[in-house]
Amino acid sequence: MSVRTMRSNAEAVAVVDSAAPIDSTLKALKPDGWSGCRGSDEEIGAVYAVWKDEVAVGRHHRTAAVRKGAANRGTHRRQSPALEVSPNG
Repeated sequence: MSVRTMRSNAEAVAVVDSAAPIDSTLKALKPDGWSGCRGSDEEIGAVYAVWKDEVAVGRHHRTAAVRKGAANRGTHRRQSPALEVSPNG
């Protein structure tokens, strides 16, 4: 799981939308009081990303097929770059 504290609410929303674009995912229903999206993608597997205030939280789960494809391509990305933890937010 990745947690990022951003400088503004708009930045937190942008991080979540980058990881789980609203036009290609479903609304995340939990936890109460948070907003975001959930879905799956052939490139990265399943994603669940939410935001509240200036905080963005996300989790990716790579399925066996996604891991196999990454190994074949020589890429081993663990999660979306949008949700990678950064010391600067």
